[in-house]
Amino acid sequence: MFHRIFRRSVLSRLFVLLPLIAVLLASAGSVDAAPGDPSFEPLLTRIQASATNQGEIAVLGANFTPGGDVFVAIYDRWGNQVHETRWTTASGDTPAINGTNDPSQGFHPGGVVFETFTQLCEQPAMVRAYDQQTNTWSNLLDIDTDCSA
Repeated sequence: MFHRIFRRSVLSRLFVLLPLIAVLLASAGSVDAAPGDPSFEPLLTRIQASATNQGEIAVLGANFTPGGDVFVAIYDRWGNQVHETRWTTASGDTPAINGTNDPSQGFHPGGVVFETFTQLCEQPAMVRAYDQQTNTWSNLLDIDTDCSA
């Protein structure tokens, strides 16, 4: 009789504690799970056409591995033909005066990519970038290549 009551008590506590343990483990794992967090994934943020040079664009991106290798590729809109590619390096962190990560002391996070490409007139295209260290592709951005103006 005593064993039956003891087993029921232990099992009921176990069923109550298991979901709580699962929630705690999941939240503890997400604290440093930056690659799964969309706010830390590589992101192309802007494409700017040159005002002076027709067919020249500048590509700007963030959230790449600071100081890491980044592959930038321009494709046709269907992803079949590669127009231009190149390897570049994302900017490194700029340390603060006192060595902390305090922006008021001069710290600037790295991971910025800035590249220019030329000879893109009249070619419908898109661009994306690959962060080699995290094995992650950025979003795709369309490029306006109308050089008639």
